[in-house]
Amino acid sequence: EKRLQKQLIVSERFAAIGQAFTGIQHGMKNMLNALKGGAYMVKIGLAKNDLEMLRDGWAIVQEGIGSLTEMSSHLLNYVKDWRPEFKQVDVSNLVGGATKIFKQTAIDKGVDLQTRISDGVKPVLCDDKLITSAVVDLLSNALDACLEKEYDKGETPVIEVRVDTSTRGEFLLIEVQDNGCGMSEAVKANIFAPFFSTKNKRGTGLGLALTSRVISVHGGAIRVESASNQGS
Repeated sequence: EKRLQKQLIVSERFAAIGQAFTGIQHGMKNMLNALKGGAYMVKIGLAKNDLEMLRDGWAIVQEGIGSLTEMSSHLLNYVKDWRPEFKQVDVSNLVGGATKIFKQTAIDKGVDLQTRISDGVKPVLCDDKLITSAVVDLLSNALDACLEKEYDKGETPVIEVRVDTSTRGEFLLIEVQDNGCGMSEAVKANIFAPFFSTKNKRGTGLGLALTSRVISVHGGAIRVESASNQGS
C-alpha cells in the first residue's frame, strides 16, 4: 500500500511538471511568434523607408520583450520557496499605493478608478510586498477587463477597490470589482490554475496563480464572482 502511495505521488509530480512545461512552451511560442512578426515588420519598414511600419513593428517587439520579461519574473516567483516577512501594515496606504500605479492609465483610458476604505480598518499582520503584488495583479486584470468590453452609450467603465473587515473583525476583506467583460463559468473555474490565460500573447497565465498563492500563505482565501459582459 505504501509503495502504491509513493508511486501515486511520483506520478502526480511528473504530471504537474509536464503541465508546467506545456504551459511554458505554449506561452513562449506565442511570444516568440509575436517577436518574429514585429522584427519582420521592422525589417520591411527599414527596407522600404516606411516609418509607420517601422514604428508598428518596433512596438510589437517591445511588447514581446515585456511579455517574456514578465513570464521570467512570474516563473521565478512561482517556483521559489517563499518566506513571507510579516509585520504590522497600514492597509489604507498599501491599497492607495497600488491604485496609484494605475491611476494615470485609468484616466487616459476613461476608466473611473475608485477606492473605498471602511472606517475602523486597523493595521494587519502581513507581508506588505506580497499583498501589494496581489492587489496590483487584481487591478491589472480589472483594467484589462474594462478595456476589452464595448460599453453602451452613456455607460462608464468603473473599477472599485474596497477594504473592510469581516462581521466579527477576524479577517481583512479586499475586494476589486469592475463592470468589464466578465467571464464565462468555464473560464472562472480555471483562472487560478497555473498557465491558464485568456490574454493570448499578452498573458503568462501565472498572475492569478501567484495571487492565489500569496493569499494562501497568509492563511486567507480568494474567491471570484463574475458574469459575462457584466463584470467581476
